[in-house]
Amino acid sequence: MPSLVVKREKRTSQLDMFDPSEYRYWAILTNLPSESYNANQVILTHQMRGQMEKSIGELKHHCGLDHLPCGQFSANTMYFTIGVLAANLLQLLKQDTFFDDYLKASIKTFRYKLIHLPARVIKHGRVLFIKIVSSLEKFKLIESAYLKYSLSPPLT
Repeated sequence: MPSLVVKREKRTSQLDMFDPSEYRYWAILTNLPSESYNANQVILTHQMRGQMEKSIGELKHHCGLDHLPCGQFSANTMYFTIGVLAANLLQLLKQDTFFDDYLKASIKTFRYKLIHLPARVIKHGRVLFIKIVSSLEKFKLIESAYLKYSLSPPLT
């Protein structure tokens, strides 16, 4: 049996001249069984849709998957697979290494704050050095990620 949930929220902003009511209302009509879901669970389930919309938007706009590059199905499949794999690896890196600082950051924010740093690769005495221009906190984050993944045992 479908259920109807109405959410009422008090306005915190300035009142509108054409709508002077003190509250804003949202109505959610769903086919979730009312026996299994109370009103708060219905609202939370409805609000989780926004997380999937955000994920799809990040894939489209920040990973370059808003259009496919050619007319061949197999080539487009490979392009899309690589884009989704890159997005998943960035999400794993955010969750596993950078924790609270960048956990809710978008892919674009994460990329511009940590990956797009000015650097110079220098070869001196048969050794490669990377000089990174950044704050000490960002450098420590990058160093910890590098050490964590370079010293971890290989997957078999």
